Amino acid sequence: MHLKIKILTILSFIGMAATLAAQSTGTGVLVIAHGTHRGVWNESVKTKLGSINLPWPVEIGFLGSPRGNTIQEAVTRLERRGAKRIIAVPLLVSSFSSHYREIEYYLGIRTDKPEHVEAEPMKTRATFQLTKSVDYDPLISSVLAQRAAMLSRAPAKETVILVAHGPNDDQENELWLDVLSRYAADLKKAGGFAKAIGRTLRDDAPDEVRDAATRKLREA
Repeated sequence: MHLKIKILTILSFIGMAATLAAQSTGTGVLVIAHGTHRGVWNESVKTKLGSINLPWPVEIGFLGSPRGNTIQEAVTRLERRGAKRIIAVPLLVSSFSSHYREIEYYLGIRTDKPEHVEAEPMKTRATFQLTKSVDYDPLISSVLAQRAAMLSRAPAKETVILVAHGPNDDQENELWLDVLSRYAADLKKAGGFAKAIGRTLRDDAPDEVRDAATRKLREA
């Protein structure tokens, strides 16, 4: 899903973080995004988060990022700002993914190391509480409806296909598709479209899995 949609929904998760913190001292908020080693993606996330005012320190760390923007560095900065309890908010599309498990491992919430992970858990004395990822949120449904309306000419004769990255695991992919089907139902109703369908690319999966997902997308 587009970065703007994900950034928009972070507001609701920050609100959740505020409730969990219950105005206690020694609390920090850690936003974790995928990130990139090039381009303006990281800076765009930082700019959006910079407009949110909270009574606690907020830092952002990226799973894939040059030095200065890593999760460990963000945690260290929060500790220096007095955080002893850190609420981690993953800026990810889905909680059903290898990246979510990766975050759980880094924060010490799970002990089994995911296969693709090379780094070790965070070095910190702080405790962590992890929220869910974006998953389903009516706010995203409204954004999708607005975007589809911009391209629509005769909705009663049109089909909208929602495309997400998708995981490698078959069971997790079904969970992604379940969430996409909820968005599709919202979109069909809001826009009056003939059909709305959700599909995943799964382009990090083995060739046969990715090719099957591509066929399903083309069939749709």
